[in-house]
Amino acid sequence: MEEWKYPRQRKRRYQRKNSAESNNDTTFYVSNLPRQCTLGCLWREFRNCGKMVDAYLARRRDKMGKFFAFIRFEDVRSTEGMVKELNRVQIGDAKVKVNVAKFGKETITEPIRGGRNEGPINAGKGKQTRQQVWKPKGVPTYRDILAGKNQQQCGEVSQKVVLLPSRNPPVQPSWRNCSLVGYAADANRLCRMNDLLETIAINDVCIRYVGGMRVLLTFSGWAEKNQFLQGEQHVWSDWFSGVEEFVGQTWQFERIAWVKIVGIPPHLWDKETFNMIGRKLGTLVHESYASTTKDGNLAYECIGVLVNDGNQIKFVLII
Repeated sequence: MEEWKYPRQRKRRYQRKNSAESNNDTTFYVSNLPRQCTLGCLWREFRNCGKMVDAYLARRRDKMGKFFAFIRFEDVRSTEGMVKELNRVQIGDAKVKVNVAKFGKETITEPIRGGRNEGPINAGKGKQTRQQVWKPKGVPTYRDILAGKNQQQCGEVSQKVVLLPSRNPPVQPSWRNCSLVGYAADANRLCRMNDLLETIAINDVCIRYVGGMRVLLTFSGWAEKNQFLQGEQHVWSDWFSGVEEFVGQTWQFERIAWVKIVGIPPHLWDKETFNMIGRKLGTLVHESYASTTKDGNLAYECIGVLVNDGNQIKFVLII
């Protein structure tokens, strides 16, 4: 089959000087166009069906992956009859599908430079007019993340208040008389709490993590709790920075944040460098083990700091 060769596009025969659509014009949506179809091809194939005044060939495909276009006719007496007439047109080996357009070409969403659809473009006059994109308040967009904006800078987060009825949960009384709250000295001891308790032959104790550096230790009875609190103080004083009896109290919100630090030059690669950075962010609970010979990693280092909010830690460090 010989390749299609179309002459240079000629001046539109019935094109108006003012491209705005009048009340007597009817726009039709044409789909299933072949890949080789051009604007001149549209004029040549459809202008004999009526008084054609405008045509527009989209630069993208529809949901079915087909090319499409819009054609406009003036003084259409019967839209149903015109649709039947236009559907008889065949371009190459493709039989086109034509329907009355639900919207004009001025509101077609077209990709701009970069290949993304960012809003409707005025295809008739070549001007780009983007719509305001809606996004939930307080939720950062991809652009906000690239710009380094956190959630607070993108909008205030709404707060909800829940009023609970006055009641005593059935599990709380059993905890009051035989539970202790321990504040771990560091993250390493916090993770090894079960192994540390086994070293002093205390097996009948339930360990519950309650956030931050705190653990709730529930013993089998009141006597076992007092034995640990008073008799074993010389042992657990290295595990905890503080221990108190649990009486149903609450604490300030705390969490352990794991921070990944990148970009430190090799000549400053030392664990004390990263520990100094961690102390600027909060309470250092997991120190750095950075070494130039241990694992050969000079790209990043992770440390753990204790903070009292839920915000993401993201900053630029100046050394």
